[in-house]
Parts: sequence; C-alpha cells; structure tokens
Amino acid sequence: MVLGVLDPTSFEITMLSHYAEVVREARRQRRLLDGGLTDWVAVRSRLSVLSSRNKQLAETRVEAVAKQLGFRPIDGLTERVIYREFFPRGLTALDEIDETATGWRANTRLRATR
Repeated sequence: MVLGVLDPTSFEITMLSHYAEVVREARRQRRLLDGGLTDWVAVRSRLSVLSSRNKQLAETRVEAVAKQLGFRPIDGLTERVIYREFFPRGLTALDEIDETATGWRANTRLRATR
C-alpha cells in the first residue's frame, strides 16, 4: 500500500508512508494559506473483475485509511490486456491507435474501446 505500512495480521495501518505525510502536510498548508480545502482522491488501479476475499479485505482497509487520512477512494482501471499493451509504449486509450505507434495492426474492437 502506497499510503502506509499495514500490520500483516490485523491489517491495521502501523505507519503512514512518506507520500501520505507529504499530502497531509500540503493539505494543511493549503488550509492555513487561504482556508481552501483540497479534494484528495486515491485511485485503486489494476482491479480484478472477479470478487475475492483479498479484494474485499483491500477495499475494507482502503476505506478505513480514507477515513483516517481524509481522501476519497475510487475504483480505477481494471487489469486489461489493452493497458499492458498501451502503457509500455507511452500510449493511452485516447491516443490514435495505428501500426506506427503500436508496432502492430489494431483491430476494430480496440478502436471501439477508445
């Protein structure tokens, strides 16, 4: 978990990560400067489409950490072949898919997902 260190038995956060501390301090400084609030959104990536005990446990822990740190957890990208193919080439689903960019010929199913 990027936000902290979890106890392997209880799955409770035992220590915040450097990243979480930096974000917490930046949000505090913003409030002191102009009273503004920063909407901190944490995106879970590489989600499995299948339900599992591990996935349920992770969701529960992320929600608990969100309450502790004050961020909004949202689901991110599921693990799909298209992401494994695009990201290493510096492409996103919004980029033009052509043989020059990808090194392979895209089919219509890939184009329809853009």
